[in-house]
Amino acid sequence: MNEKLRYMLIILTVFIFTSCTKDNQQLEMIPEESKMEAINFSTKTLSFANENELYSTISSLILMDAQEREQWLRSHGGFVSQSEAALLASEQIAQCKSINQMLALKDQYSQFIFNDTDPTDLVPYEPTSNFGSSWVCNAYGDVEVGGKVVNLNNIKAYSETFYAKIEQENLTRATFTNNLYIKTTKRKVWADTGWVLSWILNISTGQFEISQSNAVLGLKLATHYRDGLGIWHTYNNLFVITGKRASFSGFAIPTQSCPPLTVINGGTYSGVHGRNYFFPLGHLAIQAIPTNNVKGTVEIYTEAIGVANKGTLIIDKPKEIFNLNPYAM
Repeated sequence: MNEKLRYMLIILTVFIFTSCTKDNQQLEMIPEESKMEAINFSTKTLSFANENELYSTISSLILMDAQEREQWLRSHGGFVSQSEAALLASEQIAQCKSINQMLALKDQYSQFIFNDTDPTDLVPYEPTSNFGSSWVCNAYGDVEVGGKVVNLNNIKAYSETFYAKIEQENLTRATFTNNLYIKTTKRKVWADTGWVLSWILNISTGQFEISQSNAVLGLKLATHYRDGLGIWHTYNNLFVITGKRASFSGFAIPTQSCPPLTVINGGTYSGVHGRNYFFPLGHLAIQAIPTNNVKGTVEIYTEAIGVANKGTLIIDKPKEIFNLNPYAM
């Protein structure tokens, strides 16, 4: 064989061998998709002497701002509320690098409710329907009342959540009365309005009654976003609420100590809130369930959605939608 040709063949062989070796090294350096482990939440429970103390605490938490509520939760060292746990699980799922990784992690969070009708929705929903209860029970729904552990979970499917109910209602009608649902290609916003009533047990009669100091008309707000993989997650966002024709009147048995409703009355309110936030439109001291003709209009949008996609919410005789008695299911 020609010496020059032999030399070229040797060089080519070395080049091919070296290239293959480098390719193999590169392939070996690419790790297989790692499986993420779900957070093992603490089972520690909060303890309340009786139902009255439990309901009073929930009422106080609802009216706190985010920072005050955070400080309250941190004061109970080692306790992780169901609301916190759902948010931590959601953040962990959102950090996954692929849909398969997200799905594998989702399957480990069996203590939460997931949307069984939309495979792109991987948000962990709280299995407690009573507003505020998820702040006092642990990740698994447990709380201690009167020396006994009680489980507050009462939702078994996504269709039972306020998200699903509002979404369905707003898809089947043109006007948004007492709740609304806004959806763009990458954002969703829910708003539900109604009375938050604090229930107390009258020892003499054995009947549940409404506290005179804890009747609040307000909005429950929540928002989701879609990531680059087309998956929906939850997040904090800047909500903007504008009073358009906010004239509210007609309450049941108002008292002298009743402060006027603090509705924005043509003004604008904005602030960054979590995925599950209650905005009080006004407080009312009453002695019975409101049989009123409260009416008004507010406009709601988020910074991400933009004012062009705002939703108009008509408030018209809102009902009691946030029941603070976890046992009244």
